[in-house]
Amino acid sequence: MSYILQSTRNMGSLSFYIQLILKSFVIVSMSFIALFVGMASKSSKAAIITSFFLIFLTKANVGDFTMANNTVFPFILTAVSFGFAVLSIYNVENRDLL
Repeated sequence: MSYILQSTRNMGSLSFYIQLILKSFVIVSMSFIALFVGMASKSSKAAIITSFFLIFLTKANVGDFTMANNTVFPFILTAVSFGFAVLSIYNVENRDLL
């Protein structure tokens, strides 16, 4: 029942779509962290496990503590993920040839 009450948002408002786009941007940018871990360890399993770990870190709660409604943590994680994106493509021409 609480899910029904929480999911009643005004889909006609502009703020709904801005929030949706920002949340999508944060989630997609977090995938760069899993990409870097997979490339560094040369393992697709490591990338999948890292992505599940990131999902659990951002959406899970322990007692009253949760990162799901925290506004600062996703932005910090997004900034870190762009650092990992740069590290993923840095010197990629030389690594692909080896």
